[in-house]
Amino acid sequence: MRLVGLAGLVVLAALVYLVFAGRLPFTPSFRIQATVASTNELKKGSPVRIAGVDVGQVVEMRSGPGDAATLVMKIADRGRPLHTDASLRIRPRLFLEGSFYVDLSPGSPSAPVLGDGGRIPLGHTAGPVQISQVLSTFTGDLRASLVGTLHELATGLGRGGATAFGRAARPVGDITRDGAIVAGAARGSGTHDTTELVQGASRLATALASRNRQLAGLVGDLRTTTDVLAGHAEDLAVTVRNLDHVLTVAPPALRAVDAVLPDLRRFTRTLRPSLRRLPPILQDGNAALEQAAALLAPHELPRLLASAGPAVRWLPTLTRRLQPLLSLVTPVSDCIRDRVLPVLFSAVKDGPLSTGQPAWLELLHSLIGTSGALQTIDGNGRAARVEASGGEESIVTAVAPGSGPLIGRVTDSQIASRPIPLGPGREPPLRPYAECRRQPMPDLDARTGTFAQPTRPNAARPPLKPDALRGILDGLSPRPQPTR
Repeated sequence: MRLVGLAGLVVLAALVYLVFAGRLPFTPSFRIQATVASTNELKKGSPVRIAGVDVGQVVEMRSGPGDAATLVMKIADRGRPLHTDASLRIRPRLFLEGSFYVDLSPGSPSAPVLGDGGRIPLGHTAGPVQISQVLSTFTGDLRASLVGTLHELATGLGRGGATAFGRAARPVGDITRDGAIVAGAARGSGTHDTTELVQGASRLATALASRNRQLAGLVGDLRTTTDVLAGHAEDLAVTVRNLDHVLTVAPPALRAVDAVLPDLRRFTRTLRPSLRRLPPILQDGNAALEQAAALLAPHELPRLLASAGPAVRWLPTLTRRLQPLLSLVTPVSDCIRDRVLPVLFSAVKDGPLSTGQPAWLELLHSLIGTSGALQTIDGNGRAARVEASGGEESIVTAVAPGSGPLIGRVTDSQIASRPIPLGPGREPPLRPYAECRRQPMPDLDARTGTFAQPTRPNAARPPLKPDALRGILDGLSPRPQPTR
């Protein structure tokens, strides 16, 4: 029974201690005190925060010393360590009025650590701003001025000012959107981008701090620049107006540049393979330049000039002698450039038989057919064989070189020409003494049609006489070559 009574007394004493002391006996608790000018409606249990995080609470408030008050705060382990230069401020949870909390600053790490039961002096504490303190700053003159300001503001907004202000506020949306984009970009895309930014800014500040003299000179130059700008205020105003005009004209130009960018990207993609092949070319060019530099070196240049001296002395004579030659070559080159090449590179239009190929390619294809026709001719012949076909009409060509005229027989339905002949007794215009470059451009358009033969009565045609046949065979037979 004695043991039970003793245990009951211990439990009762612990409960009394808990009620009056606010904690269990023999349990560690870190507490500090602070002297404040006023408790400002703080109460037991009001939170104590460090950087917005709850680290403890107010456990006791008492008067003194003097007109001040003493706060006793219990601090959890997450709010430690505190230092002797720690400070606190009583802040409202709502603006100007409402419940309050203690905003605690732990102090600088270089100061000594504040132990259990330590005190923060009155000079390191501050109270909140009360609404009465705010209103006490408005004196009679200031209140009258504020009334006048509000009256003028109402007048301005009531006479179209509100509408104009609304129109002026519309671009703010774009500005804030762009600001949000810039702020989002400033945050970075990685985990440590902000840390790296701060480290870079620290290195920049360190570098600037190590160059005091250069910074002083920069400030002096900046002052000189501002003085010059102040002396040319009118010119600066004109520049600003012109800049406003440039900003007005710039959007269409920027849109045009934006339209060109896809083509530019395609061009760069096309150019990239050439750029990959460029280094060997540049290396070869560099080697050529090195050889040229060696050739122009002081120990090589005199011998080079001595070797080139005779050629240089003959240049005037060569120039004079080339002038007659160039005067003869120029008409030929002009003829080839302006008359021959356009014709060779133009296509022959022949109706349904048109191939669309240039004339020079058609000529090459004709050589293939000619080579096939010449396969039946022996090596001693001097003229191409003309295959004769049966028919009632005879065709006689002009005198062929080395063999005389060529004769053949065809039917009436085979007499056709591309282009259509001009007719009996008509010849195309010929100016043999005019320069080639002054001749009209040849017309390769083929006008296809059948040559109209003169009509004759249906009479029996006389057979071919033996003498005429012998003359035809003599004309086709090769002639003997003269002996040398």
